[in-house]
Amino acid sequence: MEARWLMNFLWDGCVAALASLSLGRVRPLGALAAAVVGATAACLPHPRLWAAAAPGLMALLAARGRRAGALWVRMWIFAGLMGGISALAARILEPGPQALVSIGAGWAAAMAMRGGRVYADRVRLRLTRGKKEMTLWALVDTGNRLREPLGGLPVLVVEKRLAEALLMEGEKPDDLPPGFRLVAFGGVGGEGKMPCFLPDRIQVFRRGRWRDAPDAWAALYPGKLPGEARALAPGELAR
Repeated sequence: MEARWLMNFLWDGCVAALASLSLGRVRPLGALAAAVVGATAACLPHPRLWAAAAPGLMALLAARGRRAGALWVRMWIFAGLMGGISALAARILEPGPQALVSIGAGWAAAMAMRGGRVYADRVRLRLTRGKKEMTLWALVDTGNRLREPLGGLPVLVVEKRLAEALLMEGEKPDDLPPGFRLVAFGGVGGEGKMPCFLPDRIQVFRRGRWRDAPDAWAALYPGKLPGEARALAPGELAR
């Protein structure tokens, strides 16, 4: 029983990790919880009954309720791919080793995807300017090609009223005080120019702690961004 549970745990964890990575939503604890549920369901009486219900619960746990339907579909896709690898390995190996080969191949693919340019759909950022600091959630816009005109650094677009927390007393960005520049934009609810500044530090919350992110200018968008986003992050901040 223990060996069967462990084998299913490794298999289901691999499937959940691959599906999560393919969506750019890396949630290690969610994948771990999904693996525990999948392995336990496989060892319960009437496994076929549980096999029908477990994947939906696994997807909810792995996605933490966000885009669970898309994750559920991708879990079936990756489970099928791993099953194909297992079937090929079965022609030359015994049942135990064949499963290990498919699991090993799946985890190797997961590690390769993790090291590649996988983007999350939202990132939590912390911006520091002088003694002021603010945290925000930003929608990742990989089509964001805005660049600061002199240095060519990427630009993080933030609603002006949200970014006011980083402004100094009496500072008026529209007057371009020292350290501010204009960046032209188009397609974000119109065309125009936005004042922008370079934060002293940008950090991204990843894998349980704050990590330094690449330098980027913060542009102050004068109105309300489309949809529910209050900030648009370039892909460089989500790698």
